Amino acid sequence: MNKQDFFALLGAFDWTYEYSDDHNVWKKGSKHESEIKEVLKQQPELQEMYDAFYSYIWVDRNNKPKLEDFV
Repeated sequence: MNKQDFFALLGAFDWTYEYSDDHNVWKKGSKHESEIKEVLKQQPELQEMYDAFYSYIWVDRNNKPKLEDFV
């Protein structure tokens, strides 16, 4: 997977799916997370991008990742 596609995958991911009461939302989020983890296993060089999104969601909402930071 190229960096642009992975960036889009992370941007579309529901980072809070685990908090949903709707089992379908949870199922979809769990599947999406498994896809992300599989990509990271195959391409560990994309970990920095994942970490940037993780930090944006859970730590610093003022520091949104931009694709140009990773290409």
